Amino acid sequence: MLVVAVVLFLVRSKAMESQEPDVVWRFNAFTEISSSPALGEDAVYIGAQSGILYAVGRDGSVKWQFQTHGPINNSSPVVSRDGTIYIGSDDHKLYAVGSDGVFKWAFETGGEVRSSPAVAVDGTIYVGSRGKHFFAVYPSGKKKWSFDVGDSVDSSPAISADGTIYFGSEGGVLYAFNKDGKKKWAFVAQGGEIESGFESSPTVGYDGVIYIGSKDGRLYAVDSEGYEKWSFKTGWQIESSPTIANDGTVYIGSEDRWLYAVDKYGHLKWKFYTEKQVDTAPLLDADGVLYVAAQDGNLYALRSASFLATSTWPRMHRDNKNSGLYSVN
Repeated sequence: MLVVAVVLFLVRSKAMESQEPDVVWRFNAFTEISSSPALGEDAVYIGAQSGILYAVGRDGSVKWQFQTHGPINNSSPVVSRDGTIYIGSDDHKLYAVGSDGVFKWAFETGGEVRSSPAVAVDGTIYVGSRGKHFFAVYPSGKKKWSFDVGDSVDSSPAISADGTIYFGSEGGVLYAFNKDGKKKWAFVAQGGEIESGFESSPTVGYDGVIYIGSKDGRLYAVDSEGYEKWSFKTGWQIESSPTIANDGTVYIGSEDRWLYAVDKYGHLKWKFYTEKQVDTAPLLDADGVLYVAAQDGNLYALRSASFLATSTWPRMHRDNKNSGLYSVN
């Protein structure tokens, strides 16, 4: 994942008017940030390597901060319908914090939590752990069910229209589970000359096809029964998570320094070169602008002919707000 050093920026985009946006405000966390922000009703929530979850007001001021007991490393906050914020920490816990910053509960996972939680319609929270387990947790903080994966889970879960939960493991397995905890199927990456683990997070298209990138360098399209439809080979490992457009195009970055646009049949549409690897999830806005950040320190804005799909889970953390919250469209 791309590490955003020291500061969190909120900017008002004027991409069509100027190459540089106006800075509305700047918040300094005095540490590195690898968590993605989530938008609440009146605050932006972000986790930092200091282990602090911040609530930053729309004017850039700190409304409150909540201290965990380990770094917040890649896990991104999710805001539930009642305003509760869920986030994981390297202290092995999944936290629930009220919209006022007051601690609600902490759930022990047995390993660092670098997966970002996802919240289903019934309020169940799903999250993976480096303790080699995947968990379903009730809104009360009690365990609903768990599955012994046998490998670390950094991949953030996706939820399909029928409630199926998808996530990948470091062992190169993409899992599908029913909401009652029964495993539906497991898809194994091809592997090859390089490792095959999944740090990428799955996304789900209109037709229920699941897309995920692998460390074996392939973007996989897997149908809802767990069978491979196709795979697209890049030049090196993929840690980026795919983003699906309304026309079926799948955008994904690779550590070979290219951003790829792949059509729904697995054919290359185009690719764009950056100076260093692309590990982040592309973002596609309502104006058809595709944003992608690379390890060269640049955020690129590219004109596309498509928009973010309205399927149940078209990008990592579900939507452009990084809500991680399932909702019926």
